Amino acid sequence: MSKVELTRDVLANMTYITLPGHPGGSSAGCIAKSVPIDQIIPEYKGVDLILDFDADGCLIGIEVFAA
Repeated sequence: MSKVELTRDVLANMTYITLPGHPGGSSAGCIAKSVPIDQIIPEYKGVDLILDFDADGCLIGIEVFAA
């Protein structure tokens, strides 16, 4: 995938930001590691964010909760 794409899930109150490098769709196994933003920035006070990384450590997606 070569562009940024937003997917909204109203029931889960979540938005997923698909970044360039993400294989797109529901590609099983493409996310090797998910890291909540407060593990990186302990003093973070915003909405819940989870950063998704591929096996090479590249950021490929961001989950935004309560968005």
